Amino acid sequence: MALILVVAAGLRLVSLSIPDGYTDEVLLGVRAIGMVDYDSSDLQTTPWQWVETVPWWMHLSFHDHPVLFFILQNLTIRLFGENVFALRLPAALLGIAAVFLIYLVAEKLLNKKAALLAAALLAVQSYHIWVSRLGIQDGLVITLTLLILWLWLKAVEKRDYLLAPNYWLVACGAALGLGIIAKYTILIIAPILFAYAIIYRRYVWKSRFFWYGIVAIIIVSSPSWLYNLFLYKTFGHFDFQISALLNQYVEKWQFRQGRVMVGSLGMRVKFFFDVLTKANSILFNCATGFSIFSIIYLFFKKRSKLLYFLTIATVFQILWFAVIGSTFRFVVVAVPYFILLISFVFSEIILVERYGKILYAAMFILFIGEIFFSANTFLALRPVGITSFTYAPINVEMKNFGFNQINEYLDKELKNKVSGAFGKPEYQFMADLHNRAIKEAKEKKYKSYPLIVIYDKNFNFLSTLWTFQRRLMYYGWPMMSDKAFFDITGDEWEKYYQKQGIKNFIYFTGVENLDFGVQSIYAPYKLKQGVTDLEKHLQENGIKPEYVKNKNDFNAFKVYKF
Repeated sequence: MALILVVAAGLRLVSLSIPDGYTDEVLLGVRAIGMVDYDSSDLQTTPWQWVETVPWWMHLSFHDHPVLFFILQNLTIRLFGENVFALRLPAALLGIAAVFLIYLVAEKLLNKKAALLAAALLAVQSYHIWVSRLGIQDGLVITLTLLILWLWLKAVEKRDYLLAPNYWLVACGAALGLGIIAKYTILIIAPILFAYAIIYRRYVWKSRFFWYGIVAIIIVSSPSWLYNLFLYKTFGHFDFQISALLNQYVEKWQFRQGRVMVGSLGMRVKFFFDVLTKANSILFNCATGFSIFSIIYLFFKKRSKLLYFLTIATVFQILWFAVIGSTFRFVVVAVPYFILLISFVFSEIILVERYGKILYAAMFILFIGEIFFSANTFLALRPVGITSFTYAPINVEMKNFGFNQINEYLDKELKNKVSGAFGKPEYQFMADLHNRAIKEAKEKKYKSYPLIVIYDKNFNFLSTLWTFQRRLMYYGWPMMSDKAFFDITGDEWEKYYQKQGIKNFIYFTGVENLDFGVQSIYAPYKLKQGVTDLEKHLQENGIKPEYVKNKNDFNAFKVYKF
């Protein structure tokens, strides 16, 4: 088991900081830095932007997600600084923990050999590694789901579970409470546990400790339901997710990108299978398919409570996607159930002596194949072979385009300095953040640096949020697009600000005709056909760019310092 955990750690921690931040993890990480519910989006504003002073209850949750994962990210950012490694570290550690927890669950449900197989498969499984290497909450949902299952199994394993003090039920309730303040989608575990109770005739609700567990759920999940009560009292609706589920009209949330991506029921079914082909290896999908067909055969051939439970649990989880959607970040939660099915079929077939050696050989091939597939997908800068065969297309969310190198450039440029050009923030909470930054800078005797940073308006929005806007948000460094710069200055360009005492400017833009070979939603910037207007102005004044190279060692961005 120790070796399995080492492999799991290697596949989740090695090169964790190489990919740029340009996916949903940025929307979480930027807010986690200071536990501030604001991400500079005009399409989806937050309650913090609707009030003069942020009340205490708005700190209990975020408008679109509960608070737990933000807290974990905040802790690692405090420890390791504002970088993508700290942003992703909670997910990576939770992924390693999930490997151990699936071992515990499988050992309870099956046997030690099947448990080792389950842990080994999850350790090297590409889709789970993906969610463990991104700073999003769904890895936390998987880990807490496995923890809840294990605590439940511990709670009902003894014959006197109704008579003796059963603190496992209380712990199970507390874990579910944590799940609720991690992500609401974890609630599907409740009917899965109920199904177990019915199948195994474990009528836990007859125990007073079951009701203590319900109290634990209510107490631990209180940040979310208190936030929603006050939100409804103040604005007449619940948070972003619950209001969407209840079809509440919210004037400021008319555009719901996540709901648009979910699509119709037919699209959700299609997306589900698309996701499995883009995130899993062919070997893993074949093993899952074989296990499902074997389960169907055994379902009618053999009466087994465990078989019924695993089937129902998997079906419930898959049907849940018809409700919440079947995007990459949702479907990954089904992976542990697939692995438990594979382990169950393994434990059944291994009993047939003539198939033993064949099965061990098949599992060895699956394990080695998954290691290569996952390492090639996530650790190689340039994966070898053919997409979907030797590496997963899902690695499009884990590329290094060069924004991390821009971050390093700015970290070096702004080190031990404080902005000498503070503007007047639109919101009071931002003014408070800037005042805090000024106070800390004075205490550390940082040098005042009158600087404006400008970036190409065609840069990826999420990348600019992490690379540029967080520095404006928390530290008051003026950061703006070249379009905003021109809208303010007109033909005066930098002279407009020079009259106000700002002498230093840095402009980041892309390289002409550089195609990154990814969809526009992931591309660091739109394909650039020629120089921008600001570039033309700078070049006419004899200012030449320097270049920022990405990890693939080619010029990805141009920097003008003037």
